[in-house]
Amino acid sequence: MTSHNSHFGRKSSRAWRTLRGRGLMSRAVVSTFFMFNAIAVSLSIMFLLAVRAALDSQACLRAQELTSFFAAQSQYPLLVADTTTLRQIAATAVAGEGVVSIRIEDASGEQTIAAHRQSASVASQKRSAISRILLTRSRILDVNRPVTAPTQGGMHDWESKSLPRSNLGLVRVEFSLDKADELFRHVILRAAITIPALFIVFVPFLYWDVRRVLLPLQNLIDFTRRVGSSNLTARATVARNDEVGELTICFNQMLDQLSSTTVSRDYVDAVLQCMAESLIVVDDQGQIRTANHAAVQMLGYEMRELIGLRASTIRPSWFSAREDKAHVQSSIDTYHGRNGLEIPVLLSSSRLLGSNLWGGATIWLAQDMTEIKRTQEQLIAARDQAEMASEAKSRFLAAMSHELRTPLNAILGFSQLLDLELADEGLDRWSEDIQKIIRSGNHLLALINDVLDLSKVDAGKMQLLDDQFDIVELAREVIEQFEPAAAANRNHLSLIVAPDLARGAPARGDRRRTLQCLLNLVANACKFTSDGRVTVHVARQIVDSSARYDLSVEDTGIGIAPDDLKRLFNEFAQVDGSTTRKYGGTGLGLALSRRLARVMGGEITVTSSPGAGSVFTLSIPRVASVSAPSHGHTSSAECLEQVLA
Repeated sequence: MTSHNSHFGRKSSRAWRTLRGRGLMSRAVVSTFFMFNAIAVSLSIMFLLAVRAALDSQACLRAQELTSFFAAQSQYPLLVADTTTLRQIAATAVAGEGVVSIRIEDASGEQTIAAHRQSASVASQKRSAISRILLTRSRILDVNRPVTAPTQGGMHDWESKSLPRSNLGLVRVEFSLDKADELFRHVILRAAITIPALFIVFVPFLYWDVRRVLLPLQNLIDFTRRVGSSNLTARATVARNDEVGELTICFNQMLDQLSSTTVSRDYVDAVLQCMAESLIVVDDQGQIRTANHAAVQMLGYEMRELIGLRASTIRPSWFSAREDKAHVQSSIDTYHGRNGLEIPVLLSSSRLLGSNLWGGATIWLAQDMTEIKRTQEQLIAARDQAEMASEAKSRFLAAMSHELRTPLNAILGFSQLLDLELADEGLDRWSEDIQKIIRSGNHLLALINDVLDLSKVDAGKMQLLDDQFDIVELAREVIEQFEPAAAANRNHLSLIVAPDLARGAPARGDRRRTLQCLLNLVANACKFTSDGRVTVHVARQIVDSSARYDLSVEDTGIGIAPDDLKRLFNEFAQVDGSTTRKYGGTGLGLALSRRLARVMGGEITVTSSPGAGSVFTLSIPRVASVSAPSHGHTSSAECLEQVLA
């Protein structure tokens, strides 16, 4: 038997391989047939399992209901020990459909009444041969229900009202599941008849549908064979508007392109000769095999002279730098022309892939860099001139600052001395004029200092100090210093500190430069605000796991138009000329403050609208950066320090 099954399996496997190898149609039919079989069998098994479960559930529910009914009927007979009624209940139970036996026990567990169906074995013997094959033995369902005493307030007047609820006994009923099994066998037989019938109907339809789908593909294959015999004028017929039809259309479009663009050596040569870049092909022996017109023009050779020339003649570095022919390499190299002229080129070299022509040739694609080199040299010269001009500017600023500060310090010193002497002699009428001289001198000195600081920042020579200070105390110092200026314009100057900074805001950095930035912001707010409020807010925020302090100066002044915000931080620039004439200033304060803030690792931002005031925010890190002095060209700051020394 085993050898017969093995032989049958080998024949089936051989037949399956034969069908799969004959063609796409046979493979599609067989594959779809087996897939349909697998799906049908799977669905049938799932359906039969569901039917079996439903029939068993229905039989179990009926058995439980009947057992509960028999237990209810046995309450009062068990309570009064009425065996006659119990036998009637048992006889009635086994006479019902599906009940095999019933046993009614009292509370002690001893058998009281038992009854069995006499014809159960006979019914089991009458099953058909098919039933015995599908289900070899009968199944019995055993259901138990306890019998309890009735609750208080029963149906009879003689029943004791105070009788406690207790267990009177047990009713045990055995049910036969033959009916459910018989129904299940009928379902199996119907399924066994229906599924082959579906197969008989499905296979011809499947063959017809697959043939209808694959026939245009077979026609397209035949047409492809005709095209392969150099018949590019033929076109395939589009039979259907589906994927096969789209494939046929694309195939026809490909034939149109092949017909209009015949690839030939003359076409490729024309493309190479029209290239603006120089192209040279060198064989493995180091001889030039071909070149394009751009290479001939660049090197100054005739085409007949260039072909067969040693590659080292035009590129001497080739022997010392043989390319890795498996990869594309790019480099700056030098070609030598016919007259010995050196030509800088941007060279890309790679092996000629897909062909053994000329023993593995190498392609050189070069772009003349002469003009680029010339432009680069001009840019370097322009950069050097700009650096020289910057150095000259720095020296000029240093010299002029020295020349201005020396007499200015003398003027301020003598003015202060004169003011003291006049005050000692009681000549107060000249005091106001002398104070004007001192204020003007201090203003001019501050302007010179701003120019020097701006020059230091531009030259990268700004040196920052590493101080330990408190941001809140620094803000209070600014408030105290500008209270007179704010009062002069009838402004209310105040300080608001965030609650988390009430105990202090320690910071590390250049205290003097931080104070300078905040002074400029508060000074501008007090100057451009009248009969309003100037408020300094101090807060802390965490940005990228690092703490920063925000010093915001909010005013209710004239505000700034959006177009003017773009040039607000430019040197020597203000919003308009009328503002300069009315409020004064040079336009250096904000530009210098922003640059100082950026040197310390911070930033100054602004939000404003005309007539609604402005908010300038100085944001600095809790631990500010301390820039080291660079060693570049001499800046105006260094020159000034050298002169003043």
